[in-house]
Amino acid sequence: MDWSRNPASGSASSPWVGKLSDLFDAALLSSIGHLLAAGACCGFALTLSSGSIVPALGYLLVSGLAASFFIAPNTKIVLAVPPPAVGGVATATLNTVYNLSLVLGIAVLETILDESLPA
Repeated sequence: MDWSRNPASGSASSPWVGKLSDLFDAALLSSIGHLLAAGACCGFALTLSSGSIVPALGYLLVSGLAASFFIAPNTKIVLAVPPPAVGGVATATLNTVYNLSLVLGIAVLETILDESLPA
């Protein structure tokens, strides 16, 4: 899992979001996470020229919160489906998929940037 964006906000909000995932639909919470992440990315991009680090720190906090809103409900669903005897395999598979998606995302982004930026 990619907690490197902001471990403080992700770690602080994960138990709270985990409790919310017991009360609300996982798709709703994941959608909220995606909207928070999109808002943080747009806000961060719009404040890059300000020259201050304060907005960047705020958007990193929101990004960590968004990650918890996405990861906690998904983990709950993945662990609820298989029998307890293979719960470890389910967790390992989930972490592998998360890491693979990060690597592929970086590769696609680098390819796009490499082709679009002047040499």
